[in-house]
Amino acid sequence: MSELIIVIGESGTGKSTSLRNLKAGETIVINVGGKKMPFRGGDKKFGKNILHTTNSGKICSWLEKIKAKKEIKNIVIDDFQYIASFELLSRANEKGYDKFTQIAHNVFMPLKEATSLRDDQKTIILMHSETDENGRTRAKTVGKMISNILNLESLATVVLYTEINDDGYFFRTQNNKNNTGKSPLGMFPEPLIENDLVEVIKKIDEYYEED
Repeated sequence: MSELIIVIGESGTGKSTSLRNLKAGETIVINVGGKKMPFRGGDKKFGKNILHTTNSGKICSWLEKIKAKKEIKNIVIDDFQYIASFELLSRANEKGYDKFTQIAHNVFMPLKEATSLRDDQKTIILMHSETDENGRTRAKTVGKMISNILNLESLATVVLYTEINDDGYFFRTQNNKNNTGKSPLGMFPEPLIENDLVEVIKKIDEYYEED
């Protein structure tokens, strides 16, 4: 079973920038939001390995094909929440609740497919955050109905939250009592680590090599 990593945070807090040190030849970026890389030379660096779609079925098909590509170790799905947002907007005239169940299904399927990749492959899901009326922050969806159907964070072993302070941009590796962050005990040396996916992957690999 491959590793699923979810990174959650507001726009501009360093989610996409955390890709900057990943090796281009080992990485596929599925760009759901259609934006450019937020660091110099990013689009040129990843080049043909940047794929664009908002379609859940197409993402699943790509993941199935990527499974056979021995050189690919990392798959990043950026702005993942837009899979649901764009579908909801395109179906705005539909009445009833069935569409929400279908949207939840279309969000779930790429995550399920991601866990079936090779053991040496990792899928990193980048998502915006939202805070509920109780002050608890979680991965953003398109409404309570989908949130009630699908708990995205429960599908991943590692859920990181972006955090900014005077020293720079970081990932929080554990739950701060008001969010859904988590990681296995002892995987990361500090509650705050640099927002660098290369270092995140390194710590995950080191952790499981000790088993």
